[in-house]
Amino acid sequence: MRARLVLFIVFITLSYLTFSQTVTITGKVTSEEEDKGIPGVTVVIKGTVKGTTTDIDGNYSLPG
Repeated sequence: MRARLVLFIVFITLSYLTFSQTVTITGKVTSEEEDKGIPGVTVVIKGTVKGTTTDIDGNYSLPG
């Protein structure tokens, strides 16, 4: 009985950690000289394979 309770608590904890990490990263890539967005730039989360490219205005959105 005690083993089932411990297993249940571990399962609930892991489920909470898995679903609580939903973050969307957004931003805009601009030029140093002017505040214009740069289209077609590849944006990648360092250390992962998650990435996207900027739109026509330089904006991007990445689900974390």
